[in-house]
Amino acid sequence: MFLAYRLIAVAFVTLIGGVTVNSSFAAFELQCDLPFKEIKGDDPVANCPNHGSATAPEQQAQNRAKNNLCATGTPVNLTFQHFIKLQKAAEDANIPFGSHARVPEDRNALKNLVVGPGGRRVGEGSVVRYVGFVSHPRYSNRSKGEAVNCKRGGAEHNDIHIDLLRSSDEPACKSITAEIVPHFRPAAWEVDILKLAQFRDKPMRFTGHLFFDASHRPCKNDRDKVAPKRASIWEIHPVYAIDVCKFKSLSRCSAGTESAWTPLADMVNTPDDEEE
Repeated sequence: MFLAYRLIAVAFVTLIGGVTVNSSFAAFELQCDLPFKEIKGDDPVANCPNHGSATAPEQQAQNRAKNNLCATGTPVNLTFQHFIKLQKAAEDANIPFGSHARVPEDRNALKNLVVGPGGRRVGEGSVVRYVGFVSHPRYSNRSKGEAVNCKRGGAEHNDIHIDLLRSSDEPACKSITAEIVPHFRPAAWEVDILKLAQFRDKPMRFTGHLFFDASHRPCKNDRDKVAPKRASIWEIHPVYAIDVCKFKSLSRCSAGTESAWTPLADMVNTPDDEEE
């Protein structure tokens, strides 16, 4: 009887609060030190579990990978060609992808999939870095939300999608994707910061979890109607760190040259920095 009353009460609070997600959802669980804990923000989707609102096991597994803030290891510095190699390896291994209905049931096949720099194997779950020019940063799924974030609308509840290019005039079909999740997202990583004029001609270095977004497919050519356009459906998702190069040339901004990089959060003022 007590349980029945409790469930009714929870449902009522959820209804009057205007929350659209199921009241039985558990809280998001962070089982490690946050990679960007020094600059972390609030968590606007704290009561959305790691698997989001997905019900199918394969979709739940994909969402947990999207929310993996706990991958460890020395970052592997990847190039554009490594992302192309990863894409081909997934296709050669007959790993399903291309729509929400074609998500792999077993994601273990995505781990350690190819040999990367220095002979280190990389795949889903690896911590990697990629350098590129930021293009078209935007909040995804603002109207209806995405299952990984429990279908909540609004910019604050959804991922930031970023196209990373090797030159400012490169088409989106040649881009590599990075995504910043809403969980604990730093104010310094919001879209209005990423769009600042001072960063338009400066390469940025994105560090994070390597993820295979099986719900989509890559471009075949620049006329391909696929959306979003990108060269590979392997992403840096979620992002763990963003750094800005002191130079404007991509050739002078090697991912492994630490002296070339400054954390993005150190270069901008945010509302949290304002004095009382």
